[in-house]
Amino acid sequence: MKFLLLSTLYKLKIKHPKLWSVAEKLNSRLFGIFFARSFHKKLSLNMKLANESALHFRFLTSADQAALLQLLYSLESELSGYFEPHDFTYEAIRKQLKNRAFFMMGAFSQQTLVGYFFIRAGINKQCFVGRMIHKDYRSQGIGRKMNQIMYHSSWDVRFRVFATLSPNNKLVMQSHKSNSGMRVLKELPDNYQLVEFVKQHKNKSNNF
Repeated sequence: MKFLLLSTLYKLKIKHPKLWSVAEKLNSRLFGIFFARSFHKKLSLNMKLANESALHFRFLTSADQAALLQLLYSLESELSGYFEPHDFTYEAIRKQLKNRAFFMMGAFSQQTLVGYFFIRAGINKQCFVGRMIHKDYRSQGIGRKMNQIMYHSSWDVRFRVFATLSPNNKLVMQSHKSNSGMRVLKELPDNYQLVEFVKQHKNKSNNF
């Protein structure tokens, strides 16, 4: 039943965007009442733990809109179809910045935004995660730190962590090749898979 609900929400987003928009607004209000503060606190803490001298992580604000759009449009054309958390417009970004259930975070090298990652959380204590990194900053461990921030923050507040991935996206599949906590739950339309990231209990450290 739980996987049926997730796949139904996926279809709603793709096929009925107006209904999806209404559902998002309702979810944002309820999530804001029950979970937003504790989730925000955990993310803030884990981003602080992940920071280092040449790289730091923080929540994005309205002042980052131009930089975020520039980063999004830098994504290679063969990958852009696999990363669509929202439209690549100022209006869409402003909308998500107001959404209390959608956490927008950035990885900065010095003052330059080089990576974007997000959590779309639900009132049902399940969330979807995603990330992208500028091509010049890949293979430097940034993605691993993004994952740790998203996964551990979600697990710490007892949320389950999901994503929809395409086996055709070789870059993402390669990045998750050694992720023993990733489980494929269901095949979705258009050659996508619903996957869950499960906490590995043998490692009790955040590894930051």
